[in-house]
Amino acid sequence: MSRLSATFSSLSIPTYRYYWFGLLLHMGAMQMQLLSRGYLAYDLTGLASRVGYVAASGAITAVLFSLLGGVLADRMDKRLLIQIGQIIALILAIIVGLLISFEVITWIHLVIASFAQGMIMPLVMPARQALIPQLVGRKWVMNAIALNSVGISITNIAFPSLAGILIESIGIAYTYYLMAAMYLFAIVLTAFLPSFSPASRGNNVVAEFTAGINYVRKNALLLTLIILSFSSLIFAMPLRMVIPIVAKDMFSVDAEGLGWLLSAIGVGSLGGAMVVAFLGKLGNRGIILASTGSISGILLIAFSLVGNIYPVFWIGLLGMALMGLIQAARMTFTNSLMVEYSDEAFRGRVMSIQGMGWSLMPGAVLPITLISQYFSIEIAILFMGLALTTISLLVLFFNRSLKLLV
Repeated sequence: MSRLSATFSSLSIPTYRYYWFGLLLHMGAMQMQLLSRGYLAYDLTGLASRVGYVAASGAITAVLFSLLGGVLADRMDKRLLIQIGQIIALILAIIVGLLISFEVITWIHLVIASFAQGMIMPLVMPARQALIPQLVGRKWVMNAIALNSVGISITNIAFPSLAGILIESIGIAYTYYLMAAMYLFAIVLTAFLPSFSPASRGNNVVAEFTAGINYVRKNALLLTLIILSFSSLIFAMPLRMVIPIVAKDMFSVDAEGLGWLLSAIGVGSLGGAMVVAFLGKLGNRGIILASTGSISGILLIAFSLVGNIYPVFWIGLLGMALMGLIQAARMTFTNSLMVEYSDEAFRGRVMSIQGMGWSLMPGAVLPITLISQYFSIEIAILFMGLALTTISLLVLFFNRSLKLLV
């Protein structure tokens, strides 16, 4: 098998193909929904704060359901759990579309929809990630997770733009109906996945939740991976959420420039996922993982210095692309190692604990914005880079569990 064909080797497995295209449709519709909901909230009210309230309502349920999703992934048929999340998303898209069509939509409806939508990802993603080894086998886990990242990167780049075009051309109501159709096709594709018996059949949800926490706490490797994942989500990923500040304060560009900065991160993320899929399962993955954290931190430090000393826009685009590339590779390594080195009976809960970082990430934006407001965005990014570099280097030099990984 050539290296190029090996890059897409997991897609040669029919069940994984159904899984991957279902992921593409689901995540694509979700990206369209995020953009459309924010656009609609601002269009209805003209108040930026209302956009924030709509987004925050989804974050609340995302945090509340994070660990429950892992417990359910270990107790239920994962295919069924994924379909339940897709059905909820389908119903929400139809309801919002109808409210728009009948001209009775208000921003409160969007808050409620966002609140309900917030439970879907914590329920679906642990089940999706825990299902991968059962679909492709341990040999192709790294490749399959890398291709997952490729698919998600494609949706991040293409579907928000598609939503904007559709809103202008066919209207926002029909855009929501198209999202509903995408969710429907995702449900159909998921139906072709095999059904697996749950690894855990306990009856006490609280006890299983506690058992999952204790399992990670007593496993040095998984605990280290969680620490590295959280450090990246707290000190690197918030950069994506403060890019409007970067665009205006650091590079003095308008909305078009903001779009280019976002696209640069998306292209870099796609490139990083493709590189990991192309290279396959490398040796010394633990050391590589910790090193990518250090590199991300150093890039953030360099980015802040460039912004302060020589704020040239094309250098900013290059920096964003490089950070997107490294972060995508880092997340792929983290997810694949956590899936490979967790017991099947606990895998859903392990992935949901890791997923909590994504739910908590919006909270990490607040101190970054406060530092930016009272000092500067360059100082805020410098702080992020120093913190991430320090944590990654400490793990790289003093943690034995990562060094033993192959």
